[in-house]
Amino acid sequence: MQDNDSPKAVNIIQPVLTWGNGYKQWYVSSWACCPSNITVSSPPLFGLNAGSSMQGIISRESDSTWKIDSVFAGKHTTLNAQVGDYIYNWADVTLEVYYVETCQDFARGKASFNSLVLTDSQGENLSPNWSPTGTTICGGSITSAGPGSYVIQHTQA
Repeated sequence: MQDNDSPKAVNIIQPVLTWGNGYKQWYVSSWACCPSNITVSSPPLFGLNAGSSMQGIISRESDSTWKIDSVFAGKHTTLNAQVGDYIYNWADVTLEVYYVETCQDFARGKASFNSLVLTDSQGENLSPNWSPTGTTICGGSITSAGPGSYVIQHTQA
C-alpha cells in the first residue's frame, strides 16, 4: 500500500519476499518505507523455496499505526508501523528488483499472487480496477489469473 498524495512524503507499507540483502536465500519480512528516508522492517522468516506460499496482511490499528503481518509456515513476522495518518490510496503487486545485470538474474518460474482482497474502514470489500502492466525487460509480464489473482513471470531467464 502506498500514499501517493504528496510526492515529498511517499510512504509504503508492505509484506516483502526477498532474495539476498546479506542472505543467500529467500525470506519474508514486513516493511514500512520512505518517510524522511526511513525504512524499518520486521525480523526475517527464512526457509522459502520454489513452490512456497506466504501471506501478507496489512491492517490499520489506529489513525497513525498500521500492522504489517507476513506469514510463512505458520510463523508471523509483524511490524507495527507508526507512520502517521497517511492516506493509502494505491495498492499494487510488484516485482521490485535491484542489481539485475542479465535476464539470468531473474527467478525461474511464476510468482503467483492469489486471494487479493481490499477492504474499506467499515470492513466492506472494495472492487478495484486492477491494471496489469504490459511486457517488461526479459519478457516480464503480469497477467490476471482470475478474480483477485495475478502472476508475474519472466520468460527470457
